[in-house]
Amino acid sequence: MNITDDNSQFLNFSIRGFYILCTNRGTVSILFRRILGTPVFRKNPFRTNIIICLIVFILINISSVNAQTTIKSGWEIIDTDFDEDIFSVISTEEDELWGFGESGLIINSNDNGNSWTKLETIVEEDLISSDYLDGILLVSGTNGTVIHKVQDEGWNEINIPDKNTNIEEVAISSADSYFIVGSNGLIWHYDGSNWENKTFNNQHNYNSISFNDENTLDGIIVGDDGIILSTLNGGINWERIETPSLVEDKDIISLQLISDSRAYAVTEEGYILVSRGMDTNIGFEWELVSNELFLDFDDGLLNNIEVVNSIKIIISGQNNFIATSKNGGNAFEMHNLSLLPLDNGFILYDLVMIDGFCGVASGSNGTILITALDENGYCSEGLDQYLGFQIEDFNDFGQFVGKYSGWMLEGLIATMKIVAFGIIFGFLIGITLAIFKTAPTSLKDMIESHLEKLLLTTWFIIPVSIIFSKAGNSKLIGILIFFLLSLTLLILHTIINRKGNHSGDRDGLLGRKVPEQFRSLMIRLLGLSLLIGQPIGEYEIRGSLFLITESLISFSELNLEGIENIFAPIGNPSVFLDLLLGIMILIPSCMFILNNGNYNEIEISYSKNNNIKINPWKLRPLNSIATIYTDIFRNTPLIVQFLFLHFGIQIGRLIEESTAEFVLGIPILADIFSDRIYLSAICALAFNSGAYQCETLRGAIAAIPSGQMEAGRSIGLTYLQTMKLIIIPQAIRICIPPLGNEMVNLVLNSSLAMVIGYTELTRQGKLINAITFQITWTWGMVMISYFVVTWTLALILRRIEAKTRIPGLGIL
Repeated sequence: MNITDDNSQFLNFSIRGFYILCTNRGTVSILFRRILGTPVFRKNPFRTNIIICLIVFILINISSVNAQTTIKSGWEIIDTDFDEDIFSVISTEEDELWGFGESGLIINSNDNGNSWTKLETIVEEDLISSDYLDGILLVSGTNGTVIHKVQDEGWNEINIPDKNTNIEEVAISSADSYFIVGSNGLIWHYDGSNWENKTFNNQHNYNSISFNDENTLDGIIVGDDGIILSTLNGGINWERIETPSLVEDKDIISLQLISDSRAYAVTEEGYILVSRGMDTNIGFEWELVSNELFLDFDDGLLNNIEVVNSIKIIISGQNNFIATSKNGGNAFEMHNLSLLPLDNGFILYDLVMIDGFCGVASGSNGTILITALDENGYCSEGLDQYLGFQIEDFNDFGQFVGKYSGWMLEGLIATMKIVAFGIIFGFLIGITLAIFKTAPTSLKDMIESHLEKLLLTTWFIIPVSIIFSKAGNSKLIGILIFFLLSLTLLILHTIINRKGNHSGDRDGLLGRKVPEQFRSLMIRLLGLSLLIGQPIGEYEIRGSLFLITESLISFSELNLEGIENIFAPIGNPSVFLDLLLGIMILIPSCMFILNNGNYNEIEISYSKNNNIKINPWKLRPLNSIATIYTDIFRNTPLIVQFLFLHFGIQIGRLIEESTAEFVLGIPILADIFSDRIYLSAICALAFNSGAYQCETLRGAIAAIPSGQMEAGRSIGLTYLQTMKLIIIPQAIRICIPPLGNEMVNLVLNSSLAMVIGYTELTRQGKLINAITFQITWTWGMVMISYFVVTWTLALILRRIEAKTRIPGLGIL
């Protein structure tokens, strides 16, 4: 049950409605009669006849499959001779199970829960939580009650001295070390003989605790307000761990540490968190399995997570809610307990899996549920069973389409979502890079015409942006501050120049210019600041010299030799970016420092009477940036870019974490910016397509006569104004055909998004083919779906091309 935005639901319902409309024979016959009487049919009957024949062919091949099916619950009720509430159930050795509940209830089963024996009660308090390790059973209850059973010995009380404690859960870390957690920072530790109060002085409620059965020193505690504590020394010291921003104010209700490399936790609302002990110890880095809520609030809140393995996860909670995930928590399938003859007041308290398929659940009034057996005698995992007349004949095309057309529809909608944003962002990137590549601004122009802007950017805008970024611990804040300040100064500069009747390009900044006698000094100071920066203090700004030096030192630590150094950028991508930035800044900084007012060529002699002339002042920075970008994305495979962006630098996670605070409370944006795979897919498509569109647009800009640029400048327009008002509109109209080709290619390239786990058309096709083995039908449906999208896009582009054609241009 995914919570989707209104637009996606509207699109989904619209497409399904259109499908139903077209499969109604009576409605279609009326439409045909209408079509035959239209002017379009009379004008071009041949094309219309072809379309009608295709529709008739599709309708003939659409068949309905009606089957009377009966759904049976995957759980069954076990008869018991007691009626106390059972708050906790736990699996110990082989087929043995224990249950604990109201008024000190203790029950035992030795046959996987099919029959239960009520044992003698040793306490009167309710028993609410239990844990097991190597023959030791530990149980806690109300009023500080704690009992344990060691191997074959009887039950013994080891109550906490404070009877007013509110215990939530217990855990065994070793044979002589027990822990109990509860509300208001409650933590008690039992060392085999005495209890020690290790309660923290805070008001946090701790809800769950778990220790690693393989390495009993590793433990984790979770609680309200997103609190997570971790220990590596058996609970002697606990360290608070940073929680993913989306759940930092949520109550984490249940936890299970399944190995020394993986732990899972769940919030009341249904967010699944996972900690993978790879680069760090288990429990010290957490991430959301999926940012989409699978639980409607009508289902109630969760209270338990049962992890069978890293793939299968079962959650349960209020309103008798149980759901199973078979893909690590990304999607869940509901268990329908309403099919059972349960009392209206039944409450589900606990659930435990004996193995990957058989399980036991406990609830109110002595109710015990076990997973039912399927027709082959195996446990059903608790999932609903479909009985009766249900035959899936995958050789029947009508039944095949009826069953899997919904899968194709979901894949089509998912494909359209990344394609739409990919086209938009790809075009914006392409047109920006095209302007950069054709920009005539050189280093000489920057010094002569834009020195004031350069000084203000380097000495004010960039430092302020970095300070805000570090203070807010978010790069996004720094980027927003940079663009906000730049836009504000640009607007003020434009207003002042218009009032002063200036051209806007060569009048300094905000009507002020650096005096001629100080320009040379300011240029050298600018070069010195770019070379050194401000390399000390909390808000350091490293110059090119420090960036290059630190990068080379970091690369030397990678232990690469000879030609192996070509892989250094992958060993440490962030350092490689620092190195590139340092080199890009080093060249102009050295030139600024050595500037003496002349911009002559540099002549280099390499043999007798042979010289090379280089004029570094003609270097165009914007052109260089665009060239590096296009060279990288045009000379590497798109499938590798998908893998590198998503699994390498994890661009989806970076965007999600940077925008979490800004989109919180905005449902549509929160859904978009919380799906890492979706964000990575959009970025990969947009970055790659932008590089190709850049070259297409650059060629179109080059095709515009240079006289138009000169005419625009002669009437007082700036370079950007001329590009915006004169050059770009014509260039776009010229290059619509190749741009359309690139956009169609982007749609087809979207199929590569399946390599990062995005559920688009091709991935859905692979899943269907894996189930049915109907290769021709499956991939035929995929091909038709892609054709519908690309053909529609091509028709739209042809229409735009016809409407925007420049009269007299071209031979058509």
